[in-house]
Amino acid sequence: MGIRSQIKKQEVIARANIVVVGFDQRMRVEIASIFKKLKWNNVKYVNGPAAFFQLDGSVPFDLVLVDEKLSEGGAVEFAKTLDRLHGMPIGLIGNIDNIVDTSVGYHPDEQFFAFSLPPAAISDEIADLVAAIMLPDKLTDPTGDLAYCKVHIDDFISGRQARFPLYVRLARGKYIKIAHSGDPIDLARLDSFRKKNVRYLYMKKMDFSKYVGFAMQLATGVSASTKIPQKKKVSFMRHLGEALVESCYFEGVKENFFQESAIYVESITSVLIDSDDVFKILNSLREASDRVFVHSAAVSLYSVVIAKHLGWDSPNVLFKIGTAGLLHDIGKKDFAREILNKDPNDLTHEERQVYETHTTRGMQELSRLHNVPAEIVQVVLEHHENCLGQGFPQGLKRDRIHPMARLIAVADEFCQAVMNQKPHEKHTAVEVIDRLYKTNLVLFDPAYFAVLMAVFKMEVPLKLKLHYEKGGLRGRKTAA
Repeated sequence: MGIRSQIKKQEVIARANIVVVGFDQRMRVEIASIFKKLKWNNVKYVNGPAAFFQLDGSVPFDLVLVDEKLSEGGAVEFAKTLDRLHGMPIGLIGNIDNIVDTSVGYHPDEQFFAFSLPPAAISDEIADLVAAIMLPDKLTDPTGDLAYCKVHIDDFISGRQARFPLYVRLARGKYIKIAHSGDPIDLARLDSFRKKNVRYLYMKKMDFSKYVGFAMQLATGVSASTKIPQKKKVSFMRHLGEALVESCYFEGVKENFFQESAIYVESITSVLIDSDDVFKILNSLREASDRVFVHSAAVSLYSVVIAKHLGWDSPNVLFKIGTAGLLHDIGKKDFAREILNKDPNDLTHEERQVYETHTTRGMQELSRLHNVPAEIVQVVLEHHENCLGQGFPQGLKRDRIHPMARLIAVADEFCQAVMNQKPHEKHTAVEVIDRLYKTNLVLFDPAYFAVLMAVFKMEVPLKLKLHYEKGGLRGRKTAA
């Protein structure tokens, strides 16, 4: 944004009418200093709800900031009343733990926001909120769900510092910051959140991309007429979420692994599609064949499930595995529908020849994108190699295949076998795994296949357990 545009934006934002409800004199001074710095002059201070309702209607306002410690009735109840009467933005400011205690489970109409003390630390967040109010057609809402990615609370270890600001989600579209960058992560505090049924913490999307080691390089110089509308990406994410819940849950899987991995896949996809180039190829696959798109989502999910079960907790490794699973069939996006909608086992010889080009096509497609790591490109190329050296496109044997490609090959074959069953078959996931074990085990890395069986609570045969132990995979943190 140019200097003139910045100045014009600031001038528009500065016209916001704000009402501050509650707070002692010291806090009002601190809040006033923030507003002065932001050049906001249209601010009215009132002592509580009664005083607010006396001026309600006589003074225009765009945003109400409420003291969490209101003496005249509960602050959340007051916020609910404002939300019901006006359906306009309300910001609750105060002690994090108190706000979480009183607010979790409250689901207002996209208008309720929470900010943690001290006030000096919230100026940027309030500025973002006011910008979204005053310039709704110019900005992506920085406070909505699409701006955040979730991470399981157990991924944060006590004693470490928060590398990025962390948030708790109060309700749909409502977040409160619980830690600033550099703050220590306290075990007792994490436990208190767990007791309040807080299972996930959140990061802003760009912080999440740094957390997983993904250097997002967004397209530059894209004209407004060619830039992909945000609502199209929102629709894409909604479709992905529905696909994960409705089509990718297979009976028998450990439910906690499924839920956590599904959330992780949604988070990494949300980051990926911020790049218009990545969004275009993913969306083109969805438009070409919803069946292939749902399969790709399932492979991503179960690849992450396997990796988590192995104890691979590196955010960078999990991100690469999930992304490679999501993109592994991207080379099919330009195939004819009669090929896309067939089970690979039912293809004619000529169709099979075309089908087997998808790994090379995928590699070429992704190689043109500067923000896709080289390892992911390699995995997409190699996911149809097998341990006997009878796969394609290069006929590599086990030790020459990338470890992540060997893992994704197991998830790919499993998902294909479960999802492509004929209507009269109706085998459970456990029955499918048992059949693959008896007929095709020699094609797969036995260590990863053993983990797939464990994920579905199956008894792992001794010979697979030995491979699992020999490969040193138990508790291993990285894939290479």
